[in-house]
Amino acid sequence: MKARELKKLYHESLQAWLPGYTCCKRLIYQSPVELFLKGLYFESSAFDQSFTVECFIQPLYIPREHLVFNIGRRLGGRAGRWFEIDEIQKPQGLEELRELLENQGLSFHRLIESPVDLVTMLQSDTAPITVPRQEAIAYSMCLDDLANHDEVRKAFNDLRKLLDPDLQTKWVQDMDDRATQLLGNFNRSPKAARELLQDWAARTRGSLNL
Repeated sequence: MKARELKKLYHESLQAWLPGYTCCKRLIYQSPVELFLKGLYFESSAFDQSFTVECFIQPLYIPREHLVFNIGRRLGGRAGRWFEIDEIQKPQGLEELRELLENQGLSFHRLIESPVDLVTMLQSDTAPITVPRQEAIAYSMCLDDLANHDEVRKAFNDLRKLLDPDLQTKWVQDMDDRATQLLGNFNRSPKAARELLQDWAARTRGSLNL
């Protein structure tokens, strides 16, 4: 699906199904955007005009210059439900897309309203913890006024353990340096850490043109 085709579909159907969501190229996202980008990315096949929808939540206080799908899922199952363009031109296909967006997409977005919600969701996930998810846990805990300070420090220590084997890689070094800066701010003053995270969120919104 090309961006112009998604824009046409958005104005004809998706806008009514997704109140409060904005369309930009292949991305439909909840607006206004503050700490989280709650998005639905319409991913096209490299081989034909079929598409699937990647539903994700990106914590913007983790600096990035691109979209990140680490926290999310494809709609319609692990491999995603792939739609052909002609399918959604028929009532049955269009209705299936609507049900996926409403029942799987919007319901996932509603799970996260605050950094505390994100920590709870990630810590309760039975999947093996990854570097991006542990980073999200540690950063999000800094935004919780009621977080136990020792638990916050442990979250950063757990992140560092995951990073250690790859510290010679530049992106890992950058991640480690950023975590060290944030933890240093937190140790001096949790308020300073929260302010830094708000600054990073504003920077990421700018990088993503949100």
